[in-house]
Amino acid sequence: MKKILAAAALALCGTAHATTLETSAGFSGSGLLLGVGIRDVLITPDIDFRAALTESNLEFGVGRTILGGPLGAARFDLSLRSAFVGGLRMDAAASGTLGSVALTGRLEAWNTFNNRFDPALTLGLDPASLNERGFRATLNGRYRISRDLILAATARAGSESSLAAQLALPRGDTDYRVGALVAQGPRAMVVGVTGGITLRPSETLNIAVDGMLGTQAGEGTYGLTASVGLFGLEALGNTDLRAYAALEPWRASAHPARFGVESSTPLGPGTLIGDLRAGGDNLIVRATYRLSF
Repeated sequence: MKKILAAAALALCGTAHATTLETSAGFSGSGLLLGVGIRDVLITPDIDFRAALTESNLEFGVGRTILGGPLGAARFDLSLRSAFVGGLRMDAAASGTLGSVALTGRLEAWNTFNNRFDPALTLGLDPASLNERGFRATLNGRYRISRDLILAATARAGSESSLAAQLALPRGDTDYRVGALVAQGPRAMVVGVTGGITLRPSETLNIAVDGMLGTQAGEGTYGLTASVGLFGLEALGNTDLRAYAALEPWRASAHPARFGVESSTPLGPGTLIGDLRAGGDNLIVRATYRLSF
């Protein structure tokens, strides 16, 4: 348990002890993607600041980390983006651990299309909404019932409202998941059962597959997501790779098919990050260089 709490605290703290500079360049179907930013600037020992300027918007954010000793830790973040063509996006998040309970919450609100802030927002495994305006509030909870049984639940209100619960059964290098989902679909409510598996055959390989089978307006529907992680590939300069794919026609405000490949490679004093994503008629390719000091 002490190891779990320590790992959670480190994850919540992130890289708050080192200021990070980022520059990026790439392209999408709508044109060039250019950006520069600074993050993890300490205002006080537990409060950090970030700012970024891209070809399409300006972003400011602030975060706070609270360490609770042996009980757990908490992290709070707030960011605001302003699109040059007009429109705002607010993103507030909080996460924390207390004993065997972990909670994360997020509130998103926007008044123009999310891809005007960053086309990558709508192309991930858990994508931002395609609606022109709206809000989304998400609460995730995770409770370790025993060493071999974990209960996870997610409640979402606003765009693409849903309620999901899963039982996870860790078994050595394999995790099994089974659960249920009720969600707002494109035509009617979706009710389904979910299941998944995560395989960790080695320290350098991680494979996860999740699926959903359900009904919508009296007809069958489904969803499938998969991801593969490869870590510390020496042949590619100790590169970490992650590929993902999602096929989810049941979703009300997301591209039904989304794909992506992400890479992270140490390069000189910093890290080179590659990002390729596709979904709908959108394609983005972007490279980011991140330097911490």
